[in-house]
Amino acid sequence: MEQILNRRTENPVLRFLKWRYAPFLIFLIYAIFVHCTMQLGTDDDVLFAKALQEEGPLLHYYTTRYATWTSRLLLETILIYVIQIPLLWEILDVATFVSIPALLSLLFDKGNNWGIRWLFVFLMVLYPFHDMATAGWITTTVNYLWPLAAGIAAFLPIKKLLQNKPLRWYHYVINIPLVLIASNQEQCCVILAAMFFFFLIKQIICKKNWHYPAVMLFFCALMLLFIITCPGNKVRLVSNTAYWLPEFANLHLGGKIELGFSSTLYAFLFMMGPCGPNYIILTFTFLLFLAALKVKTSIFKKIICFLPFGICLIFSLQPVLNSVPILNRFFNRINTAMTSTGTRPFSHLPETILPDAILSLICLAIILSMFFAFQSRKRFWLALYTMAAGFITRLAMGFSPTVWASSTRTYLFFYIAVIVDAALVLIDIQENSSVLKMKHYRLKKQ
Repeated sequence: MEQILNRRTENPVLRFLKWRYAPFLIFLIYAIFVHCTMQLGTDDDVLFAKALQEEGPLLHYYTTRYATWTSRLLLETILIYVIQIPLLWEILDVATFVSIPALLSLLFDKGNNWGIRWLFVFLMVLYPFHDMATAGWITTTVNYLWPLAAGIAAFLPIKKLLQNKPLRWYHYVINIPLVLIASNQEQCCVILAAMFFFFLIKQIICKKNWHYPAVMLFFCALMLLFIITCPGNKVRLVSNTAYWLPEFANLHLGGKIELGFSSTLYAFLFMMGPCGPNYIILTFTFLLFLAALKVKTSIFKKIICFLPFGICLIFSLQPVLNSVPILNRFFNRINTAMTSTGTRPFSHLPETILPDAILSLICLAIILSMFFAFQSRKRFWLALYTMAAGFITRLAMGFSPTVWASSTRTYLFFYIAVIVDAALVLIDIQENSSVLKMKHYRLKKQ
C-alpha cells in the first residue's frame, strides 16, 4: 500500500523515466527520425537491387557469388529480396535498431534497473549511425546491424541458464537460425564463437547445463568453416588487394597485426570518431574513473583509472587545444603518423614507434582501470573478455586489404562491446553503492 502511495505522489517526470518502456519509446522516435532523413538507392544498394535481374535465378546467383566473391549467402538472400521493397526494409530496420538496446537490457537488467536501460539507449544514440550508410543504407544494415541484433537475441537463453532455469525445445528451434544468420557475417561469427565458447567452458566448470552453448558454438564453427573454405573469399582478397591496397601483399604477419591494432585504436582514441569526439569511449572511461572513486583504493590506482578518461578527453578537445603550440605539434605528429599500412613501427623510427607506444599505454591503463574499478572479479573477467572479443573483430580487419575501404562500419561490434562494458561498470557502481548504503544503515542502527 505504501509503495502504491509513493508511486502516486512521485514526480511524474521521474515516474516516466522509471517506466520500463520509456527509454525504448524515446529511442523508437529517434530511430524513426533517423530513417526519415536517409537517402536510399546509393552505393551497393544500386547493385543489389538489380542482382536477380542480372544474375538470373537464385541458384545461379548463389553459385556465382560463392565461387567469385563472398560467403555471405544467407545475408545476401535477405538483402536481395528486402531491397526490392524499401518501405518494408525501413520498418524492419527501425525494429532491428530499437531491438538492440532492448535486447541488451533484457540480458543485463536483473530487475527494474531503469538506469541500465537508459544507459543502453543513451549510448546507442551516441553511436555514429551514419556508419551504416558507408556501403548504402540497406546493404550495410542488413550485413552488419541485422546480424548484430540476431546474435544478441541468441544470447537470451544464456541468461536463463545462468539463472538455473531450464530451456525448452523451442529455444533451439528459434535461435539456431538466428545464430546462422548472425555468424554468416565474419566479424559477428568471431565474437559469437568467442562468447559461446566462454559460456560453454563456464557451464562445464560449474557442472551446469552446457548443451545450449555447445550447440550454438557448433553452428558458429560450421559457419566459420564455410567462410574459410569459400573460394569466393579468396578471389575477393586478391581482387581487393590489387584494387584497394597493393601494398597489403607485402605486409608480413606482424605488419598485419599492427595495421589492425593501430587502425582500430586510432579512430577510437586519437581521432575520437569520424565526426567529432567519440562520446561512447569517453562515457565508458568516465564510468571507469567514477567506479574507481567509489571504491577504497590508493591515490596511485585512482590516477591510473583517470588516465584513459583524461587522454580521451584531451584528444576530444583537439580543436580547442590546437591553439597551444606544443599540443598542436603533438597532435600533428600523432595524426600524421598513420599510413595506409599502419604506423610501421618495424622501421624503428621514433615517429613511428610513438603512436603505438601511446596506444599500448592507453590499452594497459584501461585494463588496469577495469581491474581496480570492478568490485566483482567475475564481472571484471566478463568485461575484459567482452572487450577483447570486440577488439579482435576489428583487429582482424588488418588481415584484409579493405581495412580502409570498408570504412567505419567495421567498428560496430567493437562499439557494442564497449557499450556492454559501460553497462557492466554501471551495474558494479550500483551494487557497490548499495553495499555502502547497507553498511551505513547497519552502523546507524547499532
